[in-house]
Amino acid sequence: MAVKQKKLVGIEIGTRNVKMVLVNGKGRISKYTYIDLPDNIILNGVIESKTMLTEVLRNARKSLGTSYRKCALCISSPDIIIRYITLPIMEEKHLISNIKTEIAGFLPDEPENYVIDFVIADKIETDEKKQYQVLVYAAPTRVLKEYADCIKAAGFKLVYLDIMENAYEKLFKMLKIKNLTRTSNFACVYIDNSRVSVSVYGNNRFFINKIVDNAMSTICEDISLKTNKTPEQVRKQLFTDDILTYSEENVIEKSVLENYIREISNEISRVIDYYRSRNQDDPIEAVYFTGGFTHIIGIQEYIGNILGIPTINTARFLDGMFLDPPKKNNGIDYTNAIAITLREEA
Repeated sequence: MAVKQKKLVGIEIGTRNVKMVLVNGKGRISKYTYIDLPDNIILNGVIESKTMLTEVLRNARKSLGTSYRKCALCISSPDIIIRYITLPIMEEKHLISNIKTEIAGFLPDEPENYVIDFVIADKIETDEKKQYQVLVYAAPTRVLKEYADCIKAAGFKLVYLDIMENAYEKLFKMLKIKNLTRTSNFACVYIDNSRVSVSVYGNNRFFINKIVDNAMSTICEDISLKTNKTPEQVRKQLFTDDILTYSEENVIEKSVLENYIREISNEISRVIDYYRSRNQDDPIEAVYFTGGFTHIIGIQEYIGNILGIPTINTARFLDGMFLDPPKKNNGIDYTNAIAITLREEA
């Protein structure tokens, strides 16, 4: 199926900020905005204050400066379940009921309380068996509805919402179509304020995802406890100073940061090793980085040296889409909002 660019406002709602882009049908970004969220509006992917989130979305829409209302929302929540399951080949009308039965064992609540979608990833036909390999997505209905309600209340018309892992699959298919990348087997590492998400793709199809808690807030709080700085002061320092280059003034910060980076790198390695154990003939060709944490000077190279795999910042592909580019390297902040505007069509 071909990847199509839609004219849409792409929206990502994180734990610390809201990002929006207005993308036309040719993949050019004419407007974009980035607005901080007050503390504790979003906790672990759950909206704690719909009123406050709606107000921020209204302000972001005003800042974006467009009357265009159609939008797509990128969802990233630890409550979203993604699993491959294998089923006998059957008529589509029977497929969804069997999928719900199979996925129920992975859900902490009843399947009726989830929005469940699926993609037939492969069809296996031999003399012994005829099976579908099905990729299933399950997201809590309550969580999706709360996001949709806030988007609508802010004046947007929500065309669809999708999860980050699925949006990335379309993004990298688009990059390959445009010959901007040639990789088919790769990992995407998204590091933001509250978590690290490691997704691996084989033959340009999603394979596995793992969430790690050691992210920006944990690092900043740890350094704060060992210094006389607040977590916010630490955050600003990590983004402005080259902490990973040795200096006597930053010995504590460097030590803590290096420890966390090694832990994150080890988790990335474990996910890649799991992929390798099942795809020995299709090695991982690159690791792509996105998310605000990648603004830390030298982090990409540091992790790349540990992994022994080429590491690439997605900003190198996305900055050229902006008619009026953001400040240097800031295009990476909009990766999810851009990716969500792509759709796969027959």
